[in-house]
Amino acid sequence: MDPLIVTIIIAAVIIGGGVTAGFLIRAGVRNLTHKFKNSLLGEIYTGINRELAEKNMSIMDVDFRPRAEPKSVSDMSSALTPLISRDFPELNIEQMKSSCEQLLIMTLREISERTGGTETSDNPLLPYGSGNSAIPIRVTDAYREKVRQRIEDLKREGKCGTFSDIKIHRTGIRSYDKTAGTRMITFETAIEYFHGIKQNGEVVSGDPDQHEQTRYNMSIINIIDESKLTSTEVNAIGVVCPNCGAAVRTLESRQCLYCGVGLAPVDIRVWRADKLTEK
Repeated sequence: MDPLIVTIIIAAVIIGGGVTAGFLIRAGVRNLTHKFKNSLLGEIYTGINRELAEKNMSIMDVDFRPRAEPKSVSDMSSALTPLISRDFPELNIEQMKSSCEQLLIMTLREISERTGGTETSDNPLLPYGSGNSAIPIRVTDAYREKVRQRIEDLKREGKCGTFSDIKIHRTGIRSYDKTAGTRMITFETAIEYFHGIKQNGEVVSGDPDQHEQTRYNMSIINIIDESKLTSTEVNAIGVVCPNCGAAVRTLESRQCLYCGVGLAPVDIRVWRADKLTEK
């Protein structure tokens, strides 16, 4: 269909049946193009077309589908930040929030790359460190295993999970929980991306050409007293002396009780991402 006619139809729908419909009836089909080009709508069309041409685009390249609004988040930051800061005065909450956002994006990209056949056998899953390929915050064995399981499930079914054009809209503190042995902060993030599940080159779930709005909850955990951890927590997390491997029982420890080596003070490196769930 002629792009000009497409534009006329769109304009008619947007403006409504009153003014535009009357204009179209008076103009008549034969003189429609001539009348339209000399109208206010025609001038608008010419201006828009000129702008698009500068970007090597046409009106047919414009996606007129409605775009979903970003999801809202449950943000209790104003109430919970003072409580967290009282327990961990050295913790930079904004830096931690940013690190969790980066980890979320990198986790989704790992799933895309590894199910898409671009992984290498010697490339570890979600390595922590300061390099360009390393994640910005440590993760527990439980976190890494859940991601690995999702990847293996998709590969076993011959499927590829794709995430692209990932954008973070907002992140807030959803909760701050305490147990005898741990402290846990849960961040809720509103995120947008193209997402689809492909099998044999065909999309079987989602729409890789349509932005999807969703939310993720990421929980990060800190060990207060290892002796008070439950068996489940012990299996997932391990905080040890970097020199001899002995358990570090309290955050107040500045020296290993077994080998005497000095321990780093409490900071962001002590925290580990433990859970990731889509809401």
